[in-house]
Amino acid sequence: MSLSVAAEPNVPRARSSRRSQAAAQGLTRSDLRALREVGESIVVRRGDVIYNSGTRADAFYIILSGVVKLLRPTIEGKEVTLGWLGEAEIFGEAALTSSAHPERAIAASDGIVLAIGNAELDRLVSERPALGLTLARLMARRTSVLGERMQNLMYRSPRRRLACLLLELARDFGSVVEASADGDGNGNGHSLKAINAKSAGRRSATRRRAGRPKFSRPQPGDVELGVRITHQEMSSLLGVTRESISYAMGELEMEGLIRSIRRRIYLVDPVALGQIAR
Repeated sequence: MSLSVAAEPNVPRARSSRRSQAAAQGLTRSDLRALREVGESIVVRRGDVIYNSGTRADAFYIILSGVVKLLRPTIEGKEVTLGWLGEAEIFGEAALTSSAHPERAIAASDGIVLAIGNAELDRLVSERPALGLTLARLMARRTSVLGERMQNLMYRSPRRRLACLLLELARDFGSVVEASADGDGNGNGHSLKAINAKSAGRRSATRRRAGRPKFSRPQPGDVELGVRITHQEMSSLLGVTRESISYAMGELEMEGLIRSIRRRIYLVDPVALGQIAR
């Protein structure tokens, strides 16, 4: 599927996450305006390939809205998921060294990305040295996030690793399900500002039960993960077998801490998950 240049894009904006808000703090309005002037806004649809690994890195990207997934090939010919990026985050930094992309970038949701060519980026950074420093800091921040994840996963059981990952995805891309007019959980969610006991703590005792919770729809107060993730992707991110992930997911669902509905994951009790993750 080809990517299209955005004129007046009619694409829903991604939910603003705490991580993307932090990233946006590094770029001033003046920076973003300057980047937009030299860049090209591209509309992407879920599943679109933005670039493939091994291709020449001739552009640098900033996410204006939506979510992008990064994958890296293995020597076995497979791919492992590196993670997801949200609004105001950057990727394709191989363009800064004019090398090939080491990873593949795919749109994980509908959105808009800003592509800035190598020549335009070089010229802009030479004119605005502070912008180059800001971009370097944003890249260093992403590396720090990955390093923190690795440290959090060391010496932890698959169950604890999984709880950490689910909470991380909820913090970065989650939204709270609100009740719709007919009283079910199909209302629009609002941005998740923090994982706390306000809504989940009072339900902790009632959500744990011996059998699998029988809900065909998300319930008000559930935290929906804003990205779709498979058990295989969890396995590659956490360094455990897919079977271990499936077993741990089943346990958490049986305990009423999460629910999986139509390939989407909802956190029922983030507080209890936080206790597992410690």
